[in-house]
Amino acid sequence: MKPVPPAFSASVIDTAKTGESTRLKAEAVDAGAPVLQWQWDFGDGVADEGASVEHTYTSAGQYQVRLRAVGVDGSTGEKEFTIAISGSIPTRFLPELKRRPKELEAP
Repeated sequence: MKPVPPAFSASVIDTAKTGESTRLKAEAVDAGAPVLQWQWDFGDGVADEGASVEHTYTSAGQYQVRLRAVGVDGSTGEKEFTIAISGSIPTRFLPELKRRPKELEAP
């Protein structure tokens, strides 16, 4: 008998701003197999585990978030979501103030 993948639902936002903490939640559906582990991939090179996680995006763009629920016997169920991130994070780096001293400049 083939293992039954866990059934689950997730609460994921559609839009957010850079630098803003976002909360993502998942929960098992009673009728499905139990979930033993939650694995999130936020689409920006960062991953986390748990039914309820927080993540902050540092760059604007469209991100594909993947959620994998691992159940009994290693069976897995996956869902994918798109989050649109807008805005930018201000920086204190001011290039015009970062110049080489005149004595180090090439002639």
